[in-house]
Amino acid sequence: MDTIMAGLDDQIRTNILILDACRNNPMAPQVASAGPSRGIEAGSGLAAPTSLGSGSTLGAGTLIAYATAPGQVALDGEGANSPFSTALSRHVGTPGLEVQQMLTRVRAEVVAATKGKQVP
Repeated sequence: MDTIMAGLDDQIRTNILILDACRNNPMAPQVASAGPSRGIEAGSGLAAPTSLGSGSTLGAGTLIAYATAPGQVALDGEGANSPFSTALSRHVGTPGLEVQQMLTRVRAEVVAATKGKQVP
């Protein structure tokens, strides 16, 4: 995330970052069984960002949308795409729809499709 945000460090343009990468760590069982001395957390989902690295700030003009809430796991869904990607692809090209409204529609569709198990 720090690397991506560093590339977007521009106070003139608007930045939109959409992350559909909130999956369980496939190495979590091995990490958990190795004990706490490994220095790696075995939690589920994508952790909430605590900072954006040294010298980097998330200021006005940057929007980050996540497929699910911090610490939660995004579902893969039944088809070729995740519920989040399916909803996003349905709404992202809607003419005249502002980004905030589009993401609100995506969120509502994902919550409905997953019966509340996933909340972007």
